[in-house]
Amino acid sequence: EMRIDNENGANNDGNYGVIQERLSVNAGVGDVSTWARLDADIFLNKPTDQFEQNLRAERLGVAWRLGNFTLQGGDFFQQLGRGIALNLRKLTGAGVDVSLQGAKVAYLGDTHGFSIFGGRPNPANIDPVNQRFVEDPQDAMAGATYEVRPFASTRFGAYALGLIPGERLVDDFADFTTTGGAWTDLPSLLSWLTLYAEL
Repeated sequence: EMRIDNENGANNDGNYGVIQERLSVNAGVGDVSTWARLDADIFLNKPTDQFEQNLRAERLGVAWRLGNFTLQGGDFFQQLGRGIALNLRKLTGAGVDVSLQGAKVAYLGDTHGFSIFGGRPNPANIDPVNQRFVEDPQDAMAGATYEVRPFASTRFGAYALGLIPGERLVDDFADFTTTGGAWTDLPSLLSWLTLYAEL
């Protein structure tokens, strides 16, 4: 990509080139699967030192399936409900790419399911708009989900999340946030009606 002078009066966001590469590799043997991504951002004629050359391994992870249980470690996407409380995922069109770097234990049975997870957010390290390097936040989070399916087309669930930001707004106090919620999904309430509600 080449960015010419956009004539906005600033001399730090134009007349440079960038080469961006994302190489994803996946492998699996039996019940074990792994994934990794190699990111590279190379700037040509960069206008300021804020445009950092970047070469790093991202989205490293492994998952092991043991019957109804799945054990995960590394980078994975995590969402609670429809994403009101937590939504760490990749949206290419919006330039969003944030995973959870940590561990997760999940169980999925015929009528019940639960998961426990913890880690820290791991965003892609280049801002997609201004292409500046973004450091990983040192936030810590942990959460749990529970889901029950009493009927084939009915699901109920609940979740909880705790978050400790890595950056304190007031030095003498540690920020801490807890969130809880519940949801219901009735995909075939009537032949012409579906319902999803989340609180």
